[in-house]
Amino acid sequence: MKILVNQRPIDFEIGVTETLKDVVSLLNKWTAEGNAIIVDLKIDGKSIQLEEAINSPLKIDEIEVLEMELQGVEEMVKEGLEEVENYLPRLIIGIDQIAELSRLKEFVEGLEWLNEVITKAGSLMKWDYNKLCVDEELIEKKRDGLVEIASLLKEKVENKDMEGASTILKDRVKPLLEGWVEALPTLIKKIPKKEDTQALLSKLKGVSSRFPDLSKEIEKISVYLQTGEMTEAMEQFQKTIDELQSMIHLLQEIRIFFDLDYRGIKVKEETIEERCQELDELLSEIITAFENEDIVMLADLLEYELSPLLSRWGEVITAVIAEVEKRIN
Repeated sequence: MKILVNQRPIDFEIGVTETLKDVVSLLNKWTAEGNAIIVDLKIDGKSIQLEEAINSPLKIDEIEVLEMELQGVEEMVKEGLEEVENYLPRLIIGIDQIAELSRLKEFVEGLEWLNEVITKAGSLMKWDYNKLCVDEELIEKKRDGLVEIASLLKEKVENKDMEGASTILKDRVKPLLEGWVEALPTLIKKIPKKEDTQALLSKLKGVSSRFPDLSKEIEKISVYLQTGEMTEAMEQFQKTIDELQSMIHLLQEIRIFFDLDYRGIKVKEETIEERCQELDELLSEIITAFENEDIVMLADLLEYELSPLLSRWGEVITAVIAEVEKRIN
């Protein structure tokens, strides 16, 4: 089976998987790691919903080509919120024109769509609407207002109560929607702007120069642990682990941004995907030892495994930089 991502073939290791369900589940997880979402899926040229594919028993030997269209999370959220921003003024103007149940039903559907987009945006961007305010009012309170009004109006539709609906529309809906007109620019501004090509490349080069120092810092942490200097060890440990996890995230972001296939880029005898997996698994072991307060194991993992591993990681970043430069030159 051939797999295309954004119209380009990728060499995706599917192992012993036999069904479409398993392959798409793996691909969905893979894209999420790169902060992207599958927005379109096709099997031999025919579109299929992601949920349907994830539950499909179809065998992969029955498929010739699986095509995926990916979109970055930030880009997707920005497009959705900007669509809402453009739609809201029309929704507000339409309030005074609602005089029959069919129009009221359409209006309720508009409110439900509005809430769906805002809720999904918060989920994808990991925003806490219980902490985010506009004009001293929590976004979550504004969202609750949408849910409540949509529910009340839906009830009026079911009861064919246009008189009751008119009162709600007049007294409560317009101020609520006007509040959202003011709130949306705040949400849109919170979306990180997609870095340009040179900025990402510059960040990657900065990461490359950090690995020799990180390797030495890891050795120091191990010494602190062995000599009982726990405060210094724990402070430096947390900072170093956070930095390493940020580096892994940057590599996944670059993979999606430049459409790189880490399974096909080799550094000596290993692919970059294998190197990333090796580091990720080791970090998991280290964090487990830390959580279990197994100081001896933690010191050994840092000194004898992580430090030597990081000393070789500069070559991985160099290989990624070379691939990126091929794409932009």
